[in-house]
Amino acid sequence: MNLLRNYLESLQNLRVRAGLTVTDLKNLLKIVLQDITIVLLPTATITTYSLYVGIIELSTAMMLLSISSFIALITPHLKYVFVIRSRNRVLEREFIYFIISESITYSRSTELVNDLCVLDGWEGVFSTLVNEGLRLRIYRKFLTTIEAINFYIRYTSSSLISRLLSDYVLAYSKGIINAWFTHTSSELLRRLRSEVTALMKLRTTVVLIMGVVVSYLPMLMFSLSIITGGGELNTVLVVVPVLMILSMFILPSNTQHLRMYNKSTLVGKLVTASSYVLISLTAISTYLSLGNTNYLIKAAATVSLFNGILNIVELYNTVCEVHELPKVLYMYAETPHILVNPLNALKDVLSSCKSKSLRELGKKLSLSNVREGVSILKSWLGRYVYYVIIKSLTTGSLGKEQLLNLRVLTLDMLEDFKQYLVSVLPLIMMSLLMPFFMVSMASLANVNISNYIFYIYVIVVTYSLYVDYTLFNTFNSTLITGITLLILSISWCY
Repeated sequence: MNLLRNYLESLQNLRVRAGLTVTDLKNLLKIVLQDITIVLLPTATITTYSLYVGIIELSTAMMLLSISSFIALITPHLKYVFVIRSRNRVLEREFIYFIISESITYSRSTELVNDLCVLDGWEGVFSTLVNEGLRLRIYRKFLTTIEAINFYIRYTSSSLISRLLSDYVLAYSKGIINAWFTHTSSELLRRLRSEVTALMKLRTTVVLIMGVVVSYLPMLMFSLSIITGGGELNTVLVVVPVLMILSMFILPSNTQHLRMYNKSTLVGKLVTASSYVLISLTAISTYLSLGNTNYLIKAAATVSLFNGILNIVELYNTVCEVHELPKVLYMYAETPHILVNPLNALKDVLSSCKSKSLRELGKKLSLSNVREGVSILKSWLGRYVYYVIIKSLTTGSLGKEQLLNLRVLTLDMLEDFKQYLVSVLPLIMMSLLMPFFMVSMASLANVNISNYIFYIYVIVVTYSLYVDYTLFNTFNSTLITGITLLILSISWCY
């Protein structure tokens, strides 16, 4: 009984560290049993069946059941540990940006914990940090600020956040908050700059290496199979999806300020679904050799290209928004009546922007409804700049120096955005040339291309979808896939 109690208490502790709330024992037992069943039931079924048909012996079956039972028992812990690790990465990055924003908007009334507790409405900027603010708000109802921070540190798994909050408590007790914000923000900016630079280099390297491997290796195996008449073509169909999935797993995720938010309309969702349905039907038709599949490839290419155009328009609007942010900050800092009526001054600056989202934000700009303004902007960087400006307006710390400091920070982030887009260009070129190379190889080998069109189609589509994912960071767009399929249909006819 004590063992079960300790097991459940450890899970409750992990739930709190994962950002969840403590639940009652009945509900917790239900969750644990579900997790254990998901792991244990398939293994037990396969082991029992194998024992029944005589594939394995009883001793082996008992050993497998013992191992699977142990794995099933630790599965709930592993699940929460994984959530904690994933959540800490996001939380640390948001906390760093939050402290930097606090330094930019610093005034005599600035108080870190209080600002954390009033982040309601800014979920689009600090999605994870908002929940931490709600937790600290509850603690502050019963404890002092320092006691609330110390109590919060006991249940956080992030060493960075614990250190920063401990340093803040020390600075708060000594009355040197201003110096702490200045020193800490400078340190975090250097840390953030070095981490982002290293991450961008790593992402670019991984994108290029995996892009070359995923494109070159299947084409090489295909070419050798055609020339030698070997049977490696079925191996290609296995290697290509495995390489694509592997490359997606090892591809580093984008940094916080490179996030983009594109809302999918009903029409966009239908077009995306139609693209994948046609791509799948074309694959089945080429495999079964059902008549002239070139028309199906052209149909899939047309719908996929239309879906890609819808998404590239959204990407273009996002790029315009990010590109105009430094200009907006500079114009706003130089506006003559910024100190007289800063809100109207910001509306005037936004109304002259080329970006559609920024112009719309200028029309709906309001200090009482910030959530609507956040939802209009398409980039995290734009939302973060919006948050800093609104925070400066509400605290009365808005000034030319603060805006220019924010502009310098935005320019650095804009360079990362450009590097992210440039790193994908080699993959796009390889994707567009792949159909031509494979069709040309089949023609040079003097074989009937119709016999190999299924293999060519699978390789081309798989790689194109990988490039689309790398460029748009989502599977909703099929721009490169549509163009590649169009090139394939033209090359095949030729």
